[in-house]
Amino acid sequence: MIFMDKDEFLLKRIRELANLSYQRDIVTFTDFLNLNEQNMLASLKLHQMGVEVKLFGGYEHAERQMAAFFPGGLVFPGIILLTA
Repeated sequence: MIFMDKDEFLLKRIRELANLSYQRDIVTFTDFLNLNEQNMLASLKLHQMGVEVKLFGGYEHAERQMAAFFPGGLVFPGIILLTA
């Protein structure tokens, strides 16, 4: 039996959510991510998959934040998308 460590599982889940967003042309979300998990997310080149990422935590400069994955063609006025 093969076990994944916590970091590998998180990266797999992030890729899965990004792919789901791209394939179904919908917005998907992670759970709240700590700073280390946010850095792991930033290391992935999700914009190359056709997905943009937006982090938010409920208030400005929140330490724990959720990531939203937007398919490349989806545009929301007034929302700044971060390219990871």
